[in-house]
Amino acid sequence: MLGAVPSRYNWTGGEIEFSTYFSMARGNVSIHAMEKNRWFDTNYYYTVPELGPDVNFSYASHKAVNEYKEAKGI
Repeated sequence: MLGAVPSRYNWTGGEIEFSTYFSMARGNVSIHAMEKNRWFDTNYYYTVPELGPDVNFSYASHKAVNEYKEAKGI
């Protein structure tokens, strides 16, 4: 939603494609995946955000806002 995509994924803005999400989580032939850590001592993992001066935040998805509006209308 915030568009915090590291520069190595060559994201140029707009909607983040599934292939970019997948590359961030699992990597691909040319780009390594983002780091993962265990959620406490469970078998669940989360992707560690890479925050730094080269990461630009931009509004990348309307999904959460649209779902909020839909729920509010129920």
